Amino acid sequence: MNFDAATKGLCRKYMVRMILGTDNKNHGEHIKSIQRDEVKAGKDTVEVLSLMIHGCDVSNPSKPWEVCRQWTDLIMDEFYAQGDKEKALGMKTFFDRDVIVLPSFQLGFINGLVLPYFRLLAGIKGINLSVQLKNLDSNCDMWASKV
Repeated sequence: MNFDAATKGLCRKYMVRMILGTDNKNHGEHIKSIQRDEVKAGKDTVEVLSLMIHGCDVSNPSKPWEVCRQWTDLIMDEFYAQGDKEKALGMKTFFDRDVIVLPSFQLGFINGLVLPYFRLLAGIKGINLSVQLKNLDSNCDMWASKV
């Protein structure tokens, strides 16, 4: 397709916004945004899309247990590798494989970030996250049984 310059610029602007929206440093701003009336009503579609993409980015714990567990292992391998490099450089690391207790770490992630965020997302008109919320509850029980 051939787009005019204005359309290309708008598409790029939205793509950049969506990508940057996945950065967890913006999580607090997403929480504030979800609570705006025009967002809750589903009227600010670009903002809702950005919020949903952030939700997708942190959605691993909302998947069925088998998928959640497999992805958790893959993600933690990445985080641990980062922590190993930081330790080798003498840096303080958040992802120290010798310190993290995985079930507790996952419960903190789910209860502190994902579950509250998904509950707010589910309040946006037209968004149904009942399956994901059920999986989050079930996966919390699974992780709690491993503590």
